[in-house]
Amino acid sequence: MSQDNWCSPNQSRLGLEIGPTRAVDFLSGIVKIGLDICYKDDPTMPIILCAKPIDQNPYKNRRYRNESTTNENDQAEVEIQHTIVKQTQLVEFLNTKYLPFGVENSDVYEPKNLSFNEIFSDVLKVTNVLNDKTVNGFSKWCSNKKLKLMEATSKRRMNEAGQKVTTRLLYTLKNKFVEYHTILGAALEDIVMLLPRHQDNLNKMKETGYEVIGYTRKSKGENDDMKRIRLLNLMVEKLKTRSLADRVFVSPNSSAGDPLNKRDEKKNQKR
Repeated sequence: MSQDNWCSPNQSRLGLEIGPTRAVDFLSGIVKIGLDICYKDDPTMPIILCAKPIDQNPYKNRRYRNESTTNENDQAEVEIQHTIVKQTQLVEFLNTKYLPFGVENSDVYEPKNLSFNEIFSDVLKVTNVLNDKTVNGFSKWCSNKKLKLMEATSKRRMNEAGQKVTTRLLYTLKNKFVEYHTILGAALEDIVMLLPRHQDNLNKMKETGYEVIGYTRKSKGENDDMKRIRLLNLMVEKLKTRSLADRVFVSPNSSAGDPLNKRDEKKNQKR
């Protein structure tokens, strides 16, 4: 039974009149008692939960975007202008835009023979992290990062200037999907905004009294203690700056398969 079919007879039977004013009053009321409206997978099926579990698991319990949150997100997006600022983001972006094989959804991707010069020109439109590289340097970077586009078959062809260039047959997102709020735009937005959203959710949890605990370890076998300490410190710093960890526990010399209560335990230690 549809929602409209259910609402009409029950509104009449209960003497209720649902309108914009009553809806606003209802939303204000549930917020005052610590509730909020969210949805799981289908936004047409809203549910009411306490605000706390929504903040604790925002990827499972998704809030609806209202005018204020939309303006905040739009402002953040304007500030970053969807610019990729890290090489890890660029790798994900390129693996989304260029595929070395055909896809079922031919309405989205189209085959193109592209040179590294053409791909590099597109890259420079969304990031400046590779501004110091030449086309050859970009080609080597793609190889080192093991990008999907490197799996495509390459061949030589004549360009418009009559020069022979190496191209690869790549299935590329069509131009109409490269604009904002399209598949590529949404992918780029998710890549760039992933860390800020993650940290925002962590800060909301901290405001409700939670403490973020981090953990890192180094495997056995490295004999250079100074190198081990340096790498552990780098991981601890990442946990504190990216995941906002309040405290970090460290296992400096353990294997992934070791039980937690046995890690870093001296062999001759008596219990």
